[in-house]
Amino acid sequence: MAEWWSKLKRWISEPSPVEPPPAEAPAKWVPADSPNNPFGMPILNLMVTQTVIATSKDPKLASRSISWGPSLGSELELGTVTTLPELACALSFPAEPKLGGGLLFTPSSMDQKWVIAWNGSAIIAARSWTGAVEAIAKAQLHGDELRVFRLQVVDSSPLRALGNLPETFEWLIRSHALGEELPFPAHEEGAQILEQAPLSAFSAFGNVIRCAAKGWRPPPPRRPLRSNGRALLAAQRQDLPALREFVAAGDDLDVPGNVGGYNALHWAVVAGDLPLVQELLSLGADPNRCAERGANAMILAVVHRAPVEIMQNLAARGADTRLSNEDGFNALHAAAEANNPAAVPWLLDHGLELEARTQHGHTALQVACALGHLEAAKALVARGADRKANSPQGDALEIAQREGQRAVEDWLVSLIGTD
Repeated sequence: MAEWWSKLKRWISEPSPVEPPPAEAPAKWVPADSPNNPFGMPILNLMVTQTVIATSKDPKLASRSISWGPSLGSELELGTVTTLPELACALSFPAEPKLGGGLLFTPSSMDQKWVIAWNGSAIIAARSWTGAVEAIAKAQLHGDELRVFRLQVVDSSPLRALGNLPETFEWLIRSHALGEELPFPAHEEGAQILEQAPLSAFSAFGNVIRCAAKGWRPPPPRRPLRSNGRALLAAQRQDLPALREFVAAGDDLDVPGNVGGYNALHWAVVAGDLPLVQELLSLGADPNRCAERGANAMILAVVHRAPVEIMQNLAARGADTRLSNEDGFNALHAAAEANNPAAVPWLLDHGLELEARTQHGHTALQVACALGHLEAAKALVARGADRKANSPQGDALEIAQREGQRAVEDWLVSLIGTD
């Protein structure tokens, strides 16, 4: 046990720790049959990592930890890691077939302690605060699968100190790059350390780790690995000359990035950047390409209140206004959900059905009434939305009453007898 504590000294004392309380309580084990345990094995509750905040007295470290957004990961120095012994392994991850070089995981706060990149031949995992590389996984892309066959990890890494390789490396990729909530696969010594000093989990993995287990039986990944490539980054920084250069060199504009599966066009629409949207469409961006859960550019334009000129450009380039996401929400439902009354007449004039239903059987008016979005509800009724249309939760008035949306309820009551 003393040996493992010694190995932990480096990363427990790195310049990102949160001061633990005077008497840190041991973590609790949750039985496999607990209703709060979805994993089918005993898990160690490490939710304390969700209640602390990372701080640093060094502004350079603090700044670096959240400055990875514009990076491709090319500045990560492999250094002596490449001289370490190689561990043969046979890991595989689903991946975008056109996975390009870039970050697989971009830390968004100081509470996320890793940055993960793909350079075309290896996955590189580094500490986000310092940029120090701790693991290199040599891999090859085979169609829609990224296969890892060699692994090198520094001796002092928590990937070694708290668990066994390659399971801990697989957890790192799946919990960070794939966004899955899975128990960290601790070995016996690691489980004891985490149990007695649960805040050491935060020092090692920030707020991404939530529980641990002495076993590793994860289900298959739910989505593919994605990277933020250079064309996407050029679009995000509105660098049109670089964007044109990368497209001319063969970069695919439609490849999704590592945040929500958004591609360059999605980011441009969210930003409400009309010139960038026009440039991307002229370069061949697909206006119907979907991000995660079926979000498309038209729905994103409505949700983020993009100028109507952006919606017009999308439609002119072939965007299908009638596309729905995985919940059956189309752009009109999105206008109701986001309380965007200005989009309602435009969408209805471009082919959307006023009474179209979501996956759960709700019209756009019913969505607006449930959320208390009076302006959107008025815009829909002005175009003839059926206030009496039924749903599994009743009509618009009954839904507003059920959800406690008094302003919408009063307005709907005032309309009774005006039909």
